Amino acid sequence: LQRMAEEGPFSVVMAECSMPDMDGITFLERVRDKLPDTVRVLMSRLPLDVHEMLRAVNQARIFHVLPNPCAEEMLAAVTAEALDTFDRNTAQSREMRRHHAVFAK
Repeated sequence: LQRMAEEGPFSVVMAECSMPDMDGITFLERVRDKLPDTVRVLMSRLPLDVHEMLRAVNQARIFHVLPNPCAEEMLAAVTAEALDTFDRNTAQSREMRRHHAVFAK
């Protein structure tokens, strides 16, 4: 997280669900808090239970869940879609800020 704050912002961040110091869902929640425009993808070696899936969707607001490992084509397709989503979201955010600035005058 510190490296992301220093080197970011990033368009897409992917995390493995079962990381050593904190689980991937918690990590992606923190990414969302610090970099809300960053698109978040969760990877998991094991099937997620309902509680984990709800946390991932409702709290970390992940974009996609991928199995780990996954086919290269699937990873490339999800990454491309995530980048497109980031571009659309940031363009919409800029437009909203521009309109807000006009209304604020």
